[in-house]
Amino acid sequence: MAASKAEVIRAVSAPLYYRLLVSGDPLDEATADRAAEAAAAAARAGVYTPVSGSR
Repeated sequence: MAASKAEVIRAVSAPLYYRLLVSGDPLDEATADRAAEAAAAAARAGVYTPVSGSR
């Protein structure tokens, strides 16, 4: 079953928004790459696959 696209987008953007709005740490290409790689690995592992009976 395919990963939920919305959940993958949330997983990519959450660490970026955290840095921007909470920690004040700079956003850089390495941070964006790390967030994308982590979300992609989780998606491949089935973390974001919808549970049967849910939206």
